[in-house]
Amino acid sequence: MPPRTPTPGDLREIVTLEQPPSLDDGAGGRTGTWQRVARLPAMVEAEQGSLAVEGSLATGATRFRVTIRPRALGTGWRLGWTDTVGQSWRLIVRAQLPMGQRPLFLQLICEGTLLADGEPGNG
Repeated sequence: MPPRTPTPGDLREIVTLEQPPSLDDGAGGRTGTWQRVARLPAMVEAEQGSLAVEGSLATGATRFRVTIRPRALGTGWRLGWTDTVGQSWRLIVRAQLPMGQRPLFLQLICEGTLLADGEPGNG
């Protein structure tokens, strides 16, 4: 069954959109710091995943579907998000799914990692 079409009132959470570093490191990669682009209203839904414990640290690898208003961004950008129980997540954008020909919303398929206590997720 396809996901239902969201409404503006469904965008109840706040995510921080960050752009990857833009400096060429001379070895085919990028260097520098992530640039905060915007804080956006969003609907964040966990799709599937697992939570593992490494030592005494809980880490997670979960797939999320994040719905936002359409905007220019790229695969590999990231979102910071704090869930309803106060856990901070870093979500890496893996795919974008416009919703319709003149979309009111953009769905992002993201891979999420649960951050350690004290590590900022939605600064």
